[in-house]
Amino acid sequence: MPADRSQEQPTVAIVARKVTGTTGTSRTILSHARLLADAGWRVAIVAESAPAELAAAAGAELVRVPRLPVGNWWKRRAFSAFAGFYGRRVGGVVWGHGDDLQPDLLSLHNCVHRAHELVRGRPIDPADAVARFFERLFQVASFRRLIANSQRMADDVQTRFGVPASQVVVVHPGYDSDRFGTTGRERNRAALRERLRLPPDRSLLGFVTSGDFEKRGATTFLRTLAALPPSVYGLLVGREASFAPWQQEAAALGIAERVTFEPPTQDVAALYHGLDVLVHPAAYEEFGQVVQEAGVCGTALVTSRRVGASERLLGLELAERFVLDGPEPAGLAAAALALLDDPALRARWAEAARQRYAPNTVAANFRASLPVLEAVRGELAAGARR
Repeated sequence: MPADRSQEQPTVAIVARKVTGTTGTSRTILSHARLLADAGWRVAIVAESAPAELAAAAGAELVRVPRLPVGNWWKRRAFSAFAGFYGRRVGGVVWGHGDDLQPDLLSLHNCVHRAHELVRGRPIDPADAVARFFERLFQVASFRRLIANSQRMADDVQTRFGVPASQVVVVHPGYDSDRFGTTGRERNRAALRERLRLPPDRSLLGFVTSGDFEKRGATTFLRTLAALPPSVYGLLVGREASFAPWQQEAAALGIAERVTFEPPTQDVAALYHGLDVLVHPAAYEEFGQVVQEAGVCGTALVTSRRVGASERLLGLELAERFVLDGPEPAGLAAAALALLDDPALRARWAEAARQRYAPNTVAANFRASLPVLEAVRGELAAGARR
């Protein structure tokens, strides 16, 4: 009979291809690793790409999976096979983040099928490597629990892949309270406007993303800006191979002189502080950390129900005005103009949103995730005793 492992040091192998600290998912993984280690867990990060110093700082062992020079589909399958092997050698719970086909606990960050349908307006190609991998993940369905980062995601995996509702737990991603807040807001606002040479009588609308302008709605943002008075300027920030397609769109709309494009910045909080309104017109966003971060920084928001982060705003008095059913330029422009024309309304909405987002820190996310992890560990231990 196997030994009773329920009293051993709790152990978790966190599996993800890339844990670089440069994306929201990887920062969450590193935060969870650190908090688990602090709570007495043995933590291993199983990854293809991960700086050793980041794993060490999180109190985690690092298990590097070799990267094979093969195509996307086989690269994903190879990583899953290697990661599953190493993860089970570590022991305990295997906590996957969408890159391992056989996790005990699955944290899902993307709905590739739904996103493609809403962004491109058609079903994803069945031969697409990412789509095939996701379909295989749900065919195998080895996970005992699935953590979805929004109710939108939970609804999609239940209807599309038949995941039982009893297995799905919604836990919104948390923000880093050390980086985001209202401290320095007026100073940062003045500095940004000076850098952009924006006159005092001009308003500044912002579009901020880590990348993927198409999914996040850059074209919709530009069309929204074009529907606003000439006194409203736009700032688009994000990572793209080239801004040229969107610069050409701005020129075609006659707003090229009112738009600035910039690459991502490390001090994104200062960027949020400088905006009058942040517009997040994503065609589909599983969560949308940008909306939460900007809200915590005291910036007024206009977005839609297609963005998972909007779920935290529903029920607020003003939500029906500034959380739209969909990201249509006319509606976004009307909502943004209402905020720009009424500073008192803008401040009231910004503060209401800030209060909704402020409690949802990384630590709060961990506190909500830990019982799910412990439940899976308990089920595995009970299974080992049978």
